Amino acid sequence: MAGEQRTTLSAQWFRAIGVDELSEVGGGRGGTLAFGFPEESGDIEPEEIEVFLDRLSKLFREQEHDGGRFYAWFDEMAFQLRCSVVAGDAEPLPFAGAIQVWDSPSPVAQHVVRGLRRNAMSYEELVADMAEDEGQLPVFVVPLAGVMQTPVKPTVQV
Repeated sequence: MAGEQRTTLSAQWFRAIGVDELSEVGGGRGGTLAFGFPEESGDIEPEEIEVFLDRLSKLFREQEHDGGRFYAWFDEMAFQLRCSVVAGDAEPLPFAGAIQVWDSPSPVAQHVVRGLRRNAMSYEELVADMAEDEGQLPVFVVPLAGVMQTPVKPTVQV
């Protein structure tokens, strides 16, 4: 049953976006794609999120771009997986706090699953779990259309 829910969730997300929206967001005109989670999301595995982000980033890379970067993160306050595009490779990503940039969706997927599981924790468990955070938001970043001649390495942006 859980596998069916995960497959359905990923399928719903892909149905929610189409080539027109990807072209619009990927074309550098701004915008963020946000993917919510049902209340009963505690059994989602990180691999489901990784596969989704890999497929979505591939869709963005296949669109025509003048360069830029696709990036994805989990917004715990909004309970959403979010994705967007920034033009160029020198421009910092638009985050106010410290982030850690990854060329793999795995750290973001782990963060999503951890955030979803926090939803079912008691206050005391939540405080203890949050104390273990390093205070850096993991962000999955993929270059578009030949931008960034070297691969993205895990880095911290403050």
